[in-house]
Amino acid sequence: MLIAMTLLLAVALASTAGIQSARAAVQEFHLYGLSTSGWGFSSTTMDSPGPTITVTVDDVVNLTLTNEDNGLYAPDHQFLLSYENSSTPQAGDPVSPTFGAGQTIVFTFTANVTGTFTYYCVFHPSVMYGTFVVSPVVPEFPSLIILSCFMTAVLVAVALYNTKIRKQLP
Repeated sequence: MLIAMTLLLAVALASTAGIQSARAAVQEFHLYGLSTSGWGFSSTTMDSPGPTITVTVDDVVNLTLTNEDNGLYAPDHQFLLSYENSSTPQAGDPVSPTFGAGQTIVFTFTANVTGTFTYYCVFHPSVMYGTFVVSPVVPEFPSLIILSCFMTAVLVAVALYNTKIRKQLP
């Protein structure tokens, strides 16, 4: 009986070796910014607040940022994802380089803190801001099935073990 229980437990443990968690992905977004209108996913949809961006924790975020301001005295922009929901950069906040009128840059960072945050232009935070959601990792569906099979095997092993002990009691 002990051998059967050991084998059952070994099979259950071996089946969980294939459990996979959701892997980080690369997320691509293009934000257009205008100091008087806000942020948008296109040059015609800029608004204040800007669009909500949603990623999963540990995703690599590639932001293409375009400054739609133009003219001789057009202002610079600088993207900030504030984990403290402050328009001033704090330690650990992803902050892009400054980009000038008509410029487009690609800013890459890893979303490593879960929660709902605010993104800003450091220079125009009252107009250029939006919501940035970093969701926790959710296990893939097959992993849940394997995990439930493991738990069932453990319960069966415990029941078999208890049955063996009861038979040995006087």
